[in-house]
Amino acid sequence: MVSNKEKDYEKIYNDYKSLVAFIASIYLKSSSKIDDVVQETFLELFKNIDKVTDYKAYLSTVAKNVAIKMDKLDKENVLVPSMDDFSVENIRKIDSYSAVVDELSYFLSTQEISIIIAHLFGGYTFKEIGDKANMNKKTVQTMYYRALKKCQKGGFLK
Repeated sequence: MVSNKEKDYEKIYNDYKSLVAFIASIYLKSSSKIDDVVQETFLELFKNIDKVTDYKAYLSTVAKNVAIKMDKLDKENVLVPSMDDFSVENIRKIDSYSAVVDELSYFLSTQEISIIIAHLFGGYTFKEIGDKANMNKKTVQTMYYRALKKCQKGGFLK
């Protein structure tokens, strides 16, 4: 049996989901990140629903703050700003990653390391990496997963 509170929450969600997604899209480009903002925003509402009187204002403010925070975290987590910088030599110059690159070089080729770093740390898609490296998306994807298997066999990943 669905309670009145659950029905109310579902109605609020249906009424304001598009607004929250729109606000998130102002700050974020990735649809998965926008979906994360929507979920996080409504989770905050669910936690504080008894205290909220103006749902539109509350959800708008929370969505904006969550999106800005997520965008800031994404920018901080990008290893290097451009695909042109994803060479093993450039990554090796970054102190916090030089040991990882050195360790990976025991198992992987320079190209495999670049693909892993661009995908995991740079957030680039296999298509973007392929376009930059003049390779097919499927080839990049295959190289990525084979490289991960090599790391597993070598004991680098568990």
